[in-house]
Amino acid sequence: MIALNLFLVAVIALLAGSSAFNTMRSNALFTRSSLFMSDSDQRGGKLTSPGKNLKPQFDGTFKEAGAHLETYVLEHENGARALVDTHDATCVSFIDKDGVQVIGGKASVHRFPDAKTVLKAEFVPEERAKKVSFDRMIFKSTPEDDKEVEYRVDVTLREDCIEYDVTIKNFGASTKDIAIGLEFDVSAEGKAKGYKVTAKKGYTESTDYSVATSKWTVPVGKFKETNFYTKISK
Repeated sequence: MIALNLFLVAVIALLAGSSAFNTMRSNALFTRSSLFMSDSDQRGGKLTSPGKNLKPQFDGTFKEAGAHLETYVLEHENGARALVDTHDATCVSFIDKDGVQVIGGKASVHRFPDAKTVLKAEFVPEERAKKVSFDRMIFKSTPEDDKEVEYRVDVTLREDCIEYDVTIKNFGASTKDIAIGLEFDVSAEGKAKGYKVTAKKGYTESTDYSVATSKWTVPVGKFKETNFYTKISK
């Protein structure tokens, strides 16, 4: 009888201990899960946990889907660097391989629908193309003055220059007569080093620091485009 009582006491004690262990384990798991969730929320979009509705960017950070960087850094392996502003689709800083600040401060100016009017448009980044010989950002916009026109800009950093390619498309039902232009804010140091407009295609007029066209007719069609090119170098 004594042995039976001792056995029952041992069983009760074992069950009580098992219940207490399970309760402690459940509490520990709950605490660990809560901490993980909290930590994940705090880290969202910064390093390892991008969070909801966030997309990776070129610089390794995260932004909401549909958002984009305000500026993009273009780099060449020789040390040249350029900072391109998304809003204006222009180079706001260009430092050559020798450390000369060729462009700095003001953005270059696009002109549309004539060579004297500043383009009114909000550019968005379309694509980045980077190879050993160049680093390029491509932007697109629809000018406020004409919603049927697509104005595309490729800003390219090469070993010793900045290049602009402008492409115009007309999605309207009829042709359009317009003119475009570009002005470049080359620094005094850049000018002293000999930087200026050294090449152009499509533009009919130019100075050392600007290019422009006379009035021309934009054909109709999404597969018909008119291209313009200019280069700033020594």
